Amino acid sequence: MTYPKSYMCSHSITKCRAFYKFFSKSIGILFIFFSFSALSATQNQIELIQKAAEEYIVSNVEWPVNGTLEAKASNIDTRVHATDCPEGIAASSSSTNPTSSNITVLIECPSDSWRVYVPSD
Repeated sequence: MTYPKSYMCSHSITKCRAFYKFFSKSIGILFIFFSFSALSATQNQIELIQKAAEEYIVSNVEWPVNGTLEAKASNIDTRVHATDCPEGIAASSSSTNPTSSNITVLIECPSDSWRVYVPSD
């Protein structure tokens, strides 16, 4: 098959191979980058995860006597893999101590096999 002159490499064969090798590596790196970002959680998913952690704390941690209980989930890395869980997310924690200033809540989606630990203040 013959190609038009514009498709032919005007440099030596070694330079052409080096260019195509560099070009293919660059394309590969871009595909890897975009594949990771395609699996990242959306802002809405992050907010739902944080809200679930806060609601779990308010619902399950014993309130201090004559006190108030506030829960504020920490920021979650947006690169975390999370999906819209079809069966709903589950929350749990090994600590429900009301005197603790930090409680970590496990938020997970068993049907999609992902889990995120959310530290809360």
